[in-house]
Order: sequence, then structure tokens, then C-alpha cells
Amino acid sequence: MRIGEDVLGVLSRLEVDTETASVKIGDGQLDRKLYVSVNKVLEALGGKWNRGRKAHLFGVDPTAKIEHCLLTGTFVDPQKEEGWFPTPPLLAEEIVEAAGSGLLLDKRAAMPHGVLNGVRLSWGKREPEDILGLCIHQSASANQNPLRTAEYHAGPGNHITPGRPLPGLAYTFAIANDAGPPWLCTDLADKTWSQGSTRPGDENRHLVGIVVMGAFCGPGWEPPHARPGPSKAQLDKLDGLAAWLGKIFGFGGEGYFGHYHFGKSACPGYAVANWLEASRDADDKAAFASAREWQQALLRWHPEALPRYGADGAWGRESRECLTRFQQQHHLGVTGLQDPFAQLVLLHLYPETP
Repeated sequence: MRIGEDVLGVLSRLEVDTETASVKIGDGQLDRKLYVSVNKVLEALGGKWNRGRKAHLFGVDPTAKIEHCLLTGTFVDPQKEEGWFPTPPLLAEEIVEAAGSGLLLDKRAAMPHGVLNGVRLSWGKREPEDILGLCIHQSASANQNPLRTAEYHAGPGNHITPGRPLPGLAYTFAIANDAGPPWLCTDLADKTWSQGSTRPGDENRHLVGIVVMGAFCGPGWEPPHARPGPSKAQLDKLDGLAAWLGKIFGFGGEGYFGHYHFGKSACPGYAVANWLEASRDADDKAAFASAREWQQALLRWHPEALPRYGADGAWGRESRECLTRFQQQHHLGVTGLQDPFAQLVLLHLYPETP
């Protein structure tokens, strides 16, 4: 979209703080019409006004994007032209703070993107309240560079959607075996592929995907290049990242999952699975203790869900079919089984009331 000369003048005088990825308007108080036009450009570039900071906050340094606008006199309105929406403000502020403290490395701007028929692909979006936990994977390769994995996912030769590129790396975070912090590779608002979906290729609404870079032995998968497990440094980074996500979104170990919970038994391998299960056991205070509690939760979802037997405590055909319908309606892995992910969603969306 074309940028007016008056707006370009304001953009040319912006005060950009590259360390905090924030922008202040250097022209003082603008009239309402001009401010709305400038704000539209800044929000399209990924910024969001923060009253406390008196600045627009970005997840990454916006200098290059602003310079592009000044050079071309245009900007892309993502909601109209690319079907893309910027990171919600709450998440943007949390990311700026975490990146500033060294907890994570924001690499979103550097990640490759999938393109199909000349159109850049994008993930669907979710709200912060949709996020209930995380799911951990291994890259199953000796490669330690998330950029290479992202190039593979964004190409048509990937194994997830053969013949069609993904919008980008299929995980939100990547943890390499080096001295650096975890990489933030996509927006937390992105519903990336990976787990908890109805079939491979579906987007995931509830879990944040984390890939630990490396090939690690797991049930039925012990190739020559695989190691017993991640390094201590990787596990420490995983532990810190999981705690940070849990603090932001309000979950503990009960929200920790591995790809093996959704049918990929060897992923993320024995060592990470042991860490996961220890974390889950420590925090799994809300688990359903009986078939009756599962049935009562399903009846909170739909009062007529068990018309014949109700919450009788016997887990039979009616209960299995009811749980399958619940999983289908909520786009979960359809198993008909009392799995921990279905339990997490039931507890969150249909809690027991006093």
C-alpha cells in the first residue's frame, strides 16, 4: 500500500532502540488523522503501542522494515494482502523482555518461509488463552542448525506434507547443543503443525512446539548416528524454557507432552521422555482418578453426551464413542482413549464448578 508523504516524513524521524526493539515517534504530538496513518504502518510492521513505555514495541529490531518503507514508499498491510496477523501485544512484550534477559534468541526474522505458486504461506493464528501446554520433539538428525531444518520444512520435499511446503519451521522453539539460548523461530500465536491434531499436517491450537536438535535413541529407533540423549546444556535450556512458558500461560507439568503422546513413540527419545514424565508426575494433581470423573467431565461438555448410562463409572462403548466425538469436535488426536491431552482440554474448557 502507498504511504503518504506526511507519513513518510514522520517515519524518517522515528527514534528506534535496536536493543529493546522499540520505536518512539520523534515529532511530538501528532494530529489524530496523521497519528492513525502512522500507527497503521507501524502495526503492519509488527509494532504495538505500549502506554507504559510510550513507544511501539516490536518482537525484533524493525530498522530494516522501516528503511524498506522509506525506500519504496509502500508497506504491506498483512491482514489484507497476506492473511498474516502480528504477534498479540501481550506476547510481544513478554518476548522483548525474555530476549533482553538472554532467556531466548529471537530468530523469527531470519527463518525461511514456504512459498506456493508465488504466494508466501502462513500459519493459522491462535489467542494466548488457547495455549494449554507444550510438546517436545527431536529433529532426528545430527544437524544442529535450526535454519537447515526450517529450509527442509519450507520446501516441497519435507516428510510432513510431501509435495507441498509448510509455511516455515514446524515448531515454535528450537534448542541446539551450543552455548546460546533457545531460538524463537515463529510467533507464539502461530498454530504450527506438529502434534495433537486430527491428522499429520493439521495445525495445532493448544500446544507450543519445541524441537531439541539432535538424533536421540527412542523405542524402536536406534540408528547408528543417534545418541543416548541431549546434552546437559540442552536439557537445562529446555527446563528453563518450559518454566518460562508455564509462567506466561499458566500451566505446569500437566501441560508437558512429547510427540510420543500422539503416536510417534521414538520422539523425542528416552532421555527427554524421562524428563517429561518426571515433570508430569510432579504436577499432575488434577488428573481424573476414575472413569466416572471422565464421564462427569464429558457431561459438563454436553449434558446429553451419555444418554443411556450416564456417569455410571463403567467405561464402555458409549463412553468411548462420546470421548471420540469430543476429540473430533475439539480437533484433538482422535483415539477414543483416556489420553492426557484430552484430559487437559476437558479440565481447561469444562472445569468442575463448586
